[in-house]
Amino acid sequence: MRVKWHFRKYLAARNLTIQDFAEKAGVHRNTVSRWRGNDYLPSIEDSMLARICVLLSISLEDLLELEVNEAEAEALTKN
Repeated sequence: MRVKWHFRKYLAARNLTIQDFAEKAGVHRNTVSRWRGNDYLPSIEDSMLARICVLLSISLEDLLELEVNEAEAEALTKN
């Protein structure tokens, strides 16, 4: 099971630079660079994921995608 992070895709689709997005989001450009490089995901606790979605005009489901293979899904649903 893994989470796919589509931040880079939507940043490019909106023609936003790392610096542009950092200013809009109120974070340091290095933070945005790390998000873009998939070094880490922002915390859900400080509502940054929600802010990113609003700034990019996308849903959370567009930004994050959960990949589960059949074996994992079957193991998760067994009781």
